[in-house]
Amino acid sequence: MFRTADTSRLYVFDIDHTLLRMPSYLGSDPWFRWHRERILGGIPNSIPSMESLFWVQEQLFRERQMVIVDPGLRDTIALIQRQNCCTMVMTSRGHRTFDATERELKLNGYEFETSCPVVSDLENSPQFIQGGKVTLYRKGVLYTAGQHKGAMLRWFLEKAAIRGYRFNDIALLDDSEDDCRRVQEVGTLVPEIRTFHYQGAHSFTLGFDDHVARSCDLELAKLLDIGVLTLCREKPVTQLLGENYASLGG
Repeated sequence: MFRTADTSRLYVFDIDHTLLRMPSYLGSDPWFRWHRERILGGIPNSIPSMESLFWVQEQLFRERQMVIVDPGLRDTIALIQRQNCCTMVMTSRGHRTFDATERELKLNGYEFETSCPVVSDLENSPQFIQGGKVTLYRKGVLYTAGQHKGAMLRWFLEKAAIRGYRFNDIALLDDSEDDCRRVQEVGTLVPEIRTFHYQGAHSFTLGFDDHVARSCDLELAKLLDIGVLTLCREKPVTQLLGENYASLGG
């Protein structure tokens, strides 16, 4: 059973820096990329490991209110949905952020549950893909946990096809050029696939530098010091983040 009348066309949207963004640089895409490059490059860094980085980002998603990138885009999506087209979200976020993600989408006026493809064997059930990573499809949002978005969309389309969806046209809007390129790789399953590199938050992204990174360190230290961020996995802050964040003076 389909939720929408037009099941030949699918619109797919990214979240971070496309639909929503953090109110400051802390927890944003450029903040995450800056730390990831330093960690993977073996450069001394205030956040010592990818495990620590993922933990901090998940905590920030839970505790912070996000802001809309472009109200005009939200209105355009609502118009597409009123035309009975299928819409969904595909995000690099992990499945553990679903509660915060749903909260922030709703607070900012986005709703995808009534216009998304119905794939009942996936909905609300975490799926183990490869390398131990988990993906989740819930209320129209596909959480890919940083996996290859092209491969993940292809996997999703194969599952949707079993439920009767045969899309002739897919349009993707994403702020990452790399993810736009990767999604083009699923073209063998769909007659036409169009990707649009969205730059609505481009000026915000360009402003990130070493000075901003240090300001983010201080902002994070304050959140930890006053207890806004709560511990998870029963690991102390000093084990996850090192001595830098043991106190505000770190």
